[in-house]
Parts: sequence; C-alpha cells; structure tokens
Amino acid sequence: MSSLPPAPGPAPQEPTVYLIDDDESIRELLTWLMKRNAIRSEAFSNARSFLKAYRPGSAGCLVLDLYMPGMSGLDLQQYLKEAGIEMPVIFLSGRADVPKAVAAVKSGAIDFIEKPFDYRQIVELVRECLRRDAAARAGREEAKLRAERLATLTQREREVLERVIA
Repeated sequence: MSSLPPAPGPAPQEPTVYLIDDDESIRELLTWLMKRNAIRSEAFSNARSFLKAYRPGSAGCLVLDLYMPGMSGLDLQQYLKEAGIEMPVIFLSGRADVPKAVAAVKSGAIDFIEKPFDYRQIVELVRECLRRDAAARAGREEAKLRAERLATLTQREREVLERVIA
C-alpha cells in the first residue's frame, strides 16, 4: 500500500488519542473520558475518516474498534504498519474473538479490551500508550541524529572509526 498523503497544516504538537469506533455512544463516552482526564482526543466514526484527517508524524495513540464497516480495526492497523506509521494501539471489541485478539497483539497492539470496559483501565492504558509513543519518538530522533552525524564524517574518519570499533 502507498504511504499516506500529507494532510494540510502542521502536525499537532500535543499528543492526541485518536478514537475510532462506529458506535456513536462509545465515541462520546471515550471523548468525555479523555477530556475529563485532560487528554487531547479526536473521534472518528470509521477508519477512512481518520485516515483523511490524520497528519503523518502526529504524536499519540489509537483506541480502535475491532469491528467496523468497511476497513476493520485490524485492516487499519495493518495499513498504518505498511505505511511506516508507528503508533500504539488499544483495541476495543463488543465480542470476544480470541484469534483476532491474538492477531492484533502480534501486530503490535498494546492491549485488547472487551466492551463494556473499566473507565479507569482505559485511561491508564491510554496514558501508558502516550508514554510509549513519546519514548519511541525520542529513540527514533536520537537514532536520526546519530545517523546525520555519521554522514558528516570524511572517508578517512570513517576508516578510523571502524578500526576503533573493531
């Protein structure tokens, strides 16, 4: 699949929890929970509307319904992975589906929660996801800076560095 086209405007600086669920009452509940806990969020009724609005590089995490019409939660997770977008994911589902839960976690989901869910648990999981995302972004930025510094070395400096490492 191709990578996402850049959305207009700069990526938000504050981490955002992207709430994607086709059930309006769940979206409203999750939005209220995030607001009450001073966590920035944006809600979407389906994966396509999220993809249209998402700005690549935005910090945050996804709280994602497993079963949605059109592109399912697992399909969206796979699409983002193939596009090189690394973002923590918490899956929600109204029905237990062990094989799909296992597939979601194997593809990198942080957790899989059945509806109805414990409000405190979901808020704590979101906070954990935001911490993980911040740490991963810092690690990627550090690696990028190291690579940029290495790229400035002359051929002779590289040879010396390789011998020092050896």
